[in-house]
Order: sequence, then C-alpha cells, then structure tokens
Amino acid sequence: MQLRVRAVSNKEKLHGRYTPTDLESTTISRLIKECEADLGKFQKEIDMLRSTTVKLERDMHTLELYLQDLRCISSPIRKLPPEILIDIFRHVCCSDIDKKGGNDLRSRKVRDVPTLVLTSVCSAWREIVISTPSLW
Repeated sequence: MQLRVRAVSNKEKLHGRYTPTDLESTTISRLIKECEADLGKFQKEIDMLRSTTVKLERDMHTLELYLQDLRCISSPIRKLPPEILIDIFRHVCCSDIDKKGGNDLRSRKVRDVPTLVLTSVCSAWREIVISTPSLW
C-alpha cells in the first residue's frame, strides 16, 4: 500500500484567511474521501498484521515448549541409574539436615526440605525418593 500525500504545504492556508474556491473545495472534498478510504485500508492492514503477529507468537511459544521437552527428554541425567540418583539425593538431603540442624518438617517450609523438592521434579524422581526411606 502506498501513501498518497501531496507535497504541497497547507500551513499557510490554515493559518491565514484563505478561502478555497468552489473548484478547490470539490478537490478537497474528494481528497478527504480518498484519505479516509486510505486510512481504512491502513487500519485493515494493521489489524491483519496484528492478527498474524499473535498467531506467530502463539506458534513460537508452542515450538519453544516442544524444544524444551525435547531437551529434557535427551538430558544426560535421564541415563543415570536409580542407584546413582539415590546417592546424589542422599548428598543433597543429608547435607541439608546437617546444616539446618534437625529434621523437624513441621517448622520448615517446603522449599527448605530438599526431599520434598526432589519429589516435585518428575514422577521418576518422586518414585525413587518415596521408595528410599533413608532420604526421609
């Protein structure tokens, strides 16, 4: 779409006592209608571009989630056997108890209890943690 604006400045006519002739009034009326029609076309184009942008952003978000899933699926930690994960979990859970002094779960927030945090990572980790009493 091309913008059709005359290079003629109307400032002098606007600020002075200029009165258009009948022919100029007819031309101005026609130009007003053309400008209004063009504004409608521009608005329609902008609306279409906004709609396209929203769709592209939604598709991009879907693709980002898919990529994140693929990266998670191919993560090296998934290849570790449960026995190794249990050893790692013991280091995380037991060292935290030593630092905090005691294992009174009632006085601690969930985020401060690594065992509970580990159970919320994924179902495989939850199963490992729940089935390993030494982590509790």
